[in-house]
Amino acid sequence: MRRHLPLNALRVFEIAARTGSYAEAAAELGLTHGAVSRQIGILEGWLGQRLFIRSGRRMVATPIARVFAAEVSRSFDRLTSAAEACGKPGARRILRVSVPTSFATRWLIPRLERFHSEHPHVEVSVTTVSSVHEELRGGFDVAVETRPGDWIDWLERAGLSHMAGQRRQLFDHFYVTLHAILDGLGLGIGPFPLLDADLASGRLIAPLAHIKLARTGYVALVPFDADKSASLQGFVDWLVAEGKPSDLSA
Repeated sequence: MRRHLPLNALRVFEIAARTGSYAEAAAELGLTHGAVSRQIGILEGWLGQRLFIRSGRRMVATPIARVFAAEVSRSFDRLTSAAEACGKPGARRILRVSVPTSFATRWLIPRLERFHSEHPHVEVSVTTVSSVHEELRGGFDVAVETRPGDWIDWLERAGLSHMAGQRRQLFDHFYVTLHAILDGLGLGIGPFPLLDADLASGRLIAPLAHIKLARTGYVALVPFDADKSASLQGFVDWLVAEGKPSDLSA
């Protein structure tokens, strides 16, 4: 008979290997450090070899354990997809999306109705953040990351590198910068996809639109342990289809 695989121990192992910490795995699972250690021990006994070794005060996954963890993660993803496929067809799926405030209000939200019309059984829950880098741990199914301002590169492209050291108004978020420009405070730069509506309405003008910087674009981030469901993949595919390569202008 096939030996019963300790599935609970596999789940604990996958999280411990991904986070690189028994303590973080315990916090994510709501267990004690000792409970995580016991589950790892059960799996090591089943496999007949060590999966973690001590390095200082930490338990570190062995090279073979890291390879095994990646396979376990992919297996859990396949199980999730199979379960979703066998679920009730009309069941509503909820996707948690974390994006910068300006990206949400000026690009994503105006387009969400198109996504809903194509995926009527998926509910998108949008959370906005002012600093993406501080929010990249848990709490979402997909996050959208942007780049900081490119004033130095823009000045160099415009042949005005000598002005880089002059006094500037600095704000901690593009949305605040945009409103400062709308209030007549001065000039600014930003991605055209977030400015198109204001340019079309005449609230903003682009006096130097010919000076552009190529951007690497926006990046959709999916947590390693997220359920890679058809709904999630469909949303990411929709983002890619909706998005276009963007430039910066002043």
